[in-house]
Amino acid sequence: MDNETSNISAASIYESLDHLNARYSKALFPFTIFLAILAVIGVVGNIIVILVFSIGQEYKNSNFKIFVLCLAVVDLITCVSLIPAEIAKNFHYFSFESDAACKIKCYFNVFGSSSAALTLTLISIDRFRKVYQPMKKQMWPALAFKLCMGCILFSIILSWPAAQMCGIESGPMKNIYGGRTVVYLCGAEKKYQKSLWRVVYKYVLFILQGIVSIACIFMYIMIGRVIVKNWGAHTVGNTLRFDSSSRSFDSSVKESTVNEVFLGPEDVKTSSGGVQIEVKQQQDQQPKKTLRKQSSVFSNFSSTGRRLSSNDVASKRRMFNRQTSGFGFRQFPYKTLIWFILTVIFIITYIIYCGLSFKVAMVFTLSPRGFALFAFFFRLYFLNNVANPIIYTLLDIRFRRSCKKIFAMAKHCEFCRRES
Repeated sequence: MDNETSNISAASIYESLDHLNARYSKALFPFTIFLAILAVIGVVGNIIVILVFSIGQEYKNSNFKIFVLCLAVVDLITCVSLIPAEIAKNFHYFSFESDAACKIKCYFNVFGSSSAALTLTLISIDRFRKVYQPMKKQMWPALAFKLCMGCILFSIILSWPAAQMCGIESGPMKNIYGGRTVVYLCGAEKKYQKSLWRVVYKYVLFILQGIVSIACIFMYIMIGRVIVKNWGAHTVGNTLRFDSSSRSFDSSVKESTVNEVFLGPEDVKTSSGGVQIEVKQQQDQQPKKTLRKQSSVFSNFSSTGRRLSSNDVASKRRMFNRQTSGFGFRQFPYKTLIWFILTVIFIITYIIYCGLSFKVAMVFTLSPRGFALFAFFFRLYFLNNVANPIIYTLLDIRFRRSCKKIFAMAKHCEFCRRES
């Protein structure tokens, strides 16, 4: 009789692993739908970004193009590998028994975060140098490409220990009846759970993330100071005009305070062989200074009296760009704003991730609803892999224009195929 009572009591407090996993999977279902939406947007959006910046005529070879393509490739890899793996994991969160799948997931988790962090830092350095060291030699596209490849290669190496240390971790978890059910998680292998190497590796990743965050915040604060200082200035436009088909050079620029010289594609007009460059002047209550550096550039046109070729125009244009911070009054600094927004999203989401990573052990004590909330914020960093195409669409008119052209070409090709 005592044995029968004991068996009934044991059965009443026991919950099968499948039943426990089903309860938590049901609570995770809204989060799983959220991840699926992110995966679809991320895959489609990053493919469009790669197509637009690769074959689109709006973007020539520039650092901006290289950085965008680098981030798009990394984000696409994450969207086709890590996010689907996380979706599958949500259906078997406490019955994860594939050691190989766990190692692959951990590898791409570290690879995606570290490569994005290093690339965003590289972008911040490029923006910072253009503002604070405009007269010095800047990063050129070939160098930007090599540095991006270096960031990816370093991330590949940095992610390898994560795959080695990850594995199936088991432990008792309180079930719905108040008893204990053994669960299996994708965590650290048993031999690495208390290993010094795992602790060192974990803190190396956190320190790297901290250095990247602090460096990016500092550089964008300094960049922001320049933007705010120049953006509020009252500007008066004067025009310098010279004709590449003649020896004449007319100047209506007077001796005054000049804050910015900005040349964009719209500032160079080739009709009738003429080239017009607009110079922006700042008038404030500070003592006026003579435009010496800028005027010395123009003096070459009047002193030499020779015909200007397209190479001369391009050379002068590069010289002007070198002499300015790149933030003209006529054009909003959308590139810097794009990188700033993406960097802020990255820093915020990974700070949340790093903070919650110290509380992973508490998942054994959370209710299904509390666990779903924890999982949502813990994986919020997936927004980084989806935000890029959305930000480009909102802030870059050239991106929207290129998308329309590519869609029109695709529609035309489809129409031609049907007609044939």
